[in-house]
Amino acid sequence: MFSKLVKGKDNIFDVLKSIVFSLLFSIIFVLVFAIFVKYLSLGEEVIVPVNYVIKVLSILLGCLFGYKNREKGAVKGLFTGILYYLFSILLFSLFSGNFDLIKINWIDILCLILSGIISGIITVNIKK
Repeated sequence: MFSKLVKGKDNIFDVLKSIVFSLLFSIIFVLVFAIFVKYLSLGEEVIVPVNYVIKVLSILLGCLFGYKNREKGAVKGLFTGILYYLFSILLFSLFSGNFDLIKINWIDILCLILSGIISGIITVNIKK
């Protein structure tokens, strides 16, 4: 599967760009949501679902803005989802200054992989 992605350098750059865009969107959405949490005193029952929506939406927007090459959407989406998970954990751990909280959440990984695959398929099939 990785060999399909590597054959075209454009595909690798598409994945890297989509990850950067996804992380940027995540940072923006998290900062905006943090303002709502602070002023509205939202509880855990609201924060967790919104967190997943932010991740999924960030991956979709990252794919939409990052993919230039309209091929191999599912494969690129798979790698976008996996790498987004890894880089987002590192980035937000860096922001919090605490790397002790890094735990592997398999539901999160599965959700982001599926989101990446679906986002990749949608993105390569949308005509720009």
